[in-house]
Amino acid sequence: MKKILQKFKDFMNKEVQFENESSSFYIMMRWYYFVTAIYIFIFSIIAVVTDLWKNMPIIFIWLPLHIASFFTTYKLKKRVVFHIFSVGILTWFIIAECLMGWEYGAQYFLYPLCNSCQAT
Repeated sequence: MKKILQKFKDFMNKEVQFENESSSFYIMMRWYYFVTAIYIFIFSIIAVVTDLWKNMPIIFIWLPLHIASFFTTYKLKKRVVFHIFSVGILTWFIIAECLMGWEYGAQYFLYPLCNSCQAT
């Protein structure tokens, strides 16, 4: 189990391949994507149990896009990763608010967006 956790940590903290690019931004984005993917997964379970099941199609569309965005942190430059992240978060926020309203906490996705604006 310790080996698996160490491999996962190494995978998440992997250095970037671009010159003059700090890896701290990429590492922050990877961890954020990972935590958000866990949130989306748990939210999908809750949606099945509660009356939110009608919103499941957006979750099944969003999760693969979110995972694909995670892998862009290994291949693309900082500005491109930031723009993909920004568009994705704003899209998720708008769709979630329109479908479910304020009581489900989608507005909290805007805080990491503000933090990443300072990091770029």
